[in-house]
Amino acid sequence: MRKRNNQINIRLYDAELDKLNKKVAKSGMPRERFLRNLIAGAEIKPAPPVDFANLIREVRRLGSNVDRLLHYANGKGYVSKKELSDTMTELDNLEKTMWQAFKPGEA
Repeated sequence: MRKRNNQINIRLYDAELDKLNKKVAKSGMPRERFLRNLIAGAEIKPAPPVDFANLIREVRRLGSNVDRLLHYANGKGYVSKKELSDTMTELDNLEKTMWQAFKPGEA
């Protein structure tokens, strides 16, 4: 049984429908979800690029490699713990920034 039983019909000009369809396509959401999020006041951002997941995976892989190298260098006395911590914080911040740039609007 459906939870949403209320239906709304609206009439749009061709230009209005085109504009709506373009925004829906950019969001990567179905039209109904897009409109519900819009009503809820959510900020709707464009969908992430198709290769976004690969980009995140690559950043994490690089972070893991840098982490291992820095721990090795720290053990040999080449870098300080502060440098190690700062570098890992920068990588974490990069990933957070990437996620924030493409976080979908939530209702």
